[in-house]
Amino acid sequence: MKEDTTLVEVIAEKIEKYGSLSIELEKLKLIRKFSNVAAFIAFKLLVGLLLFLFFLFANISFALWLGTLLGNNYYGFLLISAFYFLSLLVAILLCKNTFQHYIISRISNFLKQ
Repeated sequence: MKEDTTLVEVIAEKIEKYGSLSIELEKLKLIRKFSNVAAFIAFKLLVGLLLFLFFLFANISFALWLGTLLGNNYYGFLLISAFYFLSLLVAILLCKNTFQHYIISRISNFLKQ
């Protein structure tokens, strides 16, 4: 009878150890997933910042160049801002749903990995 209780105790200890190891494994998987998401976001933010700075200075340069061609610097800035305003209107009117679906599918595909 004593052998049965020790066998039950051994099995219970192994089940308990298995449960704690399974929990630990899931914690590690969650940490890895969070780290991947954080690294992805940090990289995209860095690239976005660098692209923003590039386009900012390129647009300022282009606006100044257009201004010298047109005679006044503010004409160049006015044309550049009008172009971006029209682009914004077109994007809002035509591409709102398409852009939302694209972003949703990208995020869900990334999180499924």
